[in-house]
Amino acid sequence: MMRFKCLSRFFVTSAVTSAVTSAVLLGGLFFGFTTQAAVEKKPVVFTTKAQLSELAENLAYPARVEPRIRASVVAETDGVVSKIIAPLGSSVRAKAPLLVIRNTDPVYNFAPMSVSSTVDGVVSKVEVTEGSRVQRGDKLLLVTDPEQVRVAVEVTSLDVGFIKTGLSAELRLPGSDRVLALKVKGISPFVDPATGTASCELELANKKGNVLPPLGVIGRVYFRVNIRKGISISDSAITYRGKDPYVRTVVEGKAKLVPVVLGRKEAGFVEITKGLKDGDQIIERSSAFVADGEAVEVQAKEGEASKTNPGKG
Repeated sequence: MMRFKCLSRFFVTSAVTSAVTSAVLLGGLFFGFTTQAAVEKKPVVFTTKAQLSELAENLAYPARVEPRIRASVVAETDGVVSKIIAPLGSSVRAKAPLLVIRNTDPVYNFAPMSVSSTVDGVVSKVEVTEGSRVQRGDKLLLVTDPEQVRVAVEVTSLDVGFIKTGLSAELRLPGSDRVLALKVKGISPFVDPATGTASCELELANKKGNVLPPLGVIGRVYFRVNIRKGISISDSAITYRGKDPYVRTVVEGKAKLVPVVLGRKEAGFVEITKGLKDGDQIIERSSAFVADGEAVEVQAKEGEASKTNPGKG
């Protein structure tokens, strides 16, 4: 009986020992496989380099092409227009007669008065006809010089500080690929409280050899202001912890979360005013979640072999 009990204990102990040994061996194999998989499967990241470049704000405003010289001719006496010497579209010189006004005073017989142009140009508008009765101060004609044009824009109060005399700009006209170079001739220091804008006048930067834009056309003027050196990256590269912005970078093969200060945003890009330097490797996207300090594999540029950055975690 004692011998049977001993044999039973021996078989039970052997079975338990075998089970424990198998479990240990299987656990070791499993741990080895998972460790190896973790080492081999690093998150793949797609990066770009932070570059110090020229940054600027782009402003655009509706613009109207106007004659720079636009002289209104008015009646200097009461009477009736007896003759129009210079009809619409006539080219005239300064002091050239434009029309004649006959005084109709019943008592005094005044000589007819000739009304002359004050500037060289073209008669662009006629307000009266022969036989029209006019009074002193009435508008009669408009004389403009189509060879001298200006471009007028209304600048919002937020941008007035950026627009300075001499600033370069571009004019684009509807239905045309032509771009005309402009420069700011002047801007009003006063903002109209009704519109919230200030009047700005521009002129052609190169007056010789340029085909002048047609008078009265509405185009669009583009300014580049606040030109500076800085770093701008895609806003998709920004990540947040609470309200604080961060950028993921790659340093010695590992992801590093860097706090940054954001500047102006425009067209899907954001300026980084603090936190990055020229040449920093920025993670734009990744194949999986990347933790701070985790080893990563950087996706090579198109046409290059894929490689893993040095420095294993």
